[in-house]
Amino acid sequence: PPSAPSPNGALRLGTFRSIWASREVEASPALKFLAPEQRVQLSPEDAQRLGVGDGEPVEVVHEGVRVRGVAFVHAAVPVGTALLEVGTVADPANALTNGEPRLVEVHRR
Repeated sequence: PPSAPSPNGALRLGTFRSIWASREVEASPALKFLAPEQRVQLSPEDAQRLGVGDGEPVEVVHEGVRVRGVAFVHAAVPVGTALLEVGTVADPANALTNGEPRLVEVHRR
């Protein structure tokens, strides 16, 4: 893969997929409550710098494309990184990626 860009104040975009992000979960009335909604995972340092608190609505932007989610502040997230989930029904991280490293901006909504 191409080398990752230098952050320069923006956050490096990382993605992951939950086992619950699937068509089977969406189609099953018994499992539908498990379908994930977008959470934007941030380090405590980045959240503080951005003025974002845990549970606050945020949007992640890259070249005019916006993905909305709820901030999830977690010490395990590397500083300078925003982690988003791919495969969610609403606001998937897939909208921001095309297989290449991305730098994104995170804003409070």
